[in-house]
Amino acid sequence: MSGCPVRVLIAERSPLEAHLLADVLRRCRQVQIVSAVSRSSEAADALVNQRPQVALISGDLDSSPRAGFEITRQLGDFREDTKVVILLDSSRRDEVIEAFRVGARGVFCRSGSLKLLRRCILRVSMGQVWVNTAQMEFVLEALAGLTPFKVVDAKGRVLLSAREQEVLLCVAEGLTNREIASRLRLSEHTVKNYLFRIFDKLGVSSRVEMVLYAVSQLASGQGSSSDAGLVDVSNLDGEISMQWCRKAAKRGISLAQYLLGKGYSHGIGVPKDESAAYGWFLLAEHTAAQIEEAAREARAGLAASMSARQISEAQRQMANWLRDYQGPPELIVDCNRSGP
Repeated sequence: MSGCPVRVLIAERSPLEAHLLADVLRRCRQVQIVSAVSRSSEAADALVNQRPQVALISGDLDSSPRAGFEITRQLGDFREDTKVVILLDSSRRDEVIEAFRVGARGVFCRSGSLKLLRRCILRVSMGQVWVNTAQMEFVLEALAGLTPFKVVDAKGRVLLSAREQEVLLCVAEGLTNREIASRLRLSEHTVKNYLFRIFDKLGVSSRVEMVLYAVSQLASGQGSSSDAGLVDVSNLDGEISMQWCRKAAKRGISLAQYLLGKGYSHGIGVPKDESAAYGWFLLAEHTAAQIEEAAREARAGLAASMSARQISEAQRQMANWLRDYQGPPELIVDCNRSGP
């Protein structure tokens, strides 16, 4: 990333909240606040005149619960180089899905720490998608059971062939290239060629962007909004993906075992299987207990050679870290690095 600060627009639901958020973010040298507003009309003017790289837009502007979503949708028509993060009070399923449908590149809850918000801004400015584990599940679920629909352009022209459409839906289910080849009775090389063609036609550069494109099509009434499916999410912060989970779980990583349990429990990335889910949850619990015991013994061994002051400082540092901890690691999807 260059040394220039990221140009940020803040569109909050009240002048006071806009002012307070801007005041806090100005303390970050990597961020430059170009405008802090509280009305849709002001946000629209700032987007045109200030040319921000990232816009933090409240979902509810002008005392309307949908104004922020609408301005984000309209933004795509005249400011494609501005990336939007929608600010929400909580991770409600319908709002998270709607945020990505209208073209947001991230969703951030106001309960999150300012440290995470700064990180969110920087990541999104670099072309990545900001979404946490629970929010990503909502997006993935938005494609499960998706009835066939046609990907079209602004004039309603169909962009993909029937076979390309099948490949897109397979990716949305979380299938690997090998699994897609097996299902459609194609070679893996042919599947890759189809993916490159789809990327070119849709103007995307990754499997994640391709699925988010499909989600955005649902907002136009092109597809069903019924409950959901899964995208093969690679290049995540911590490499959290179903493929990573399978490998890491077998190596004894409890978080991966837990995520596999979630996958089998809800049918995300793998067939729904309650017995398998129960087994992975049980193993995760067992592994975590072993880790807890080993950590307790290791900590006791270190304490024997540490001063009371050192121990107190270590406890203070961890207390500060836990204060900012928001749950499972953020899924930072790098859309510029994951190809077919």
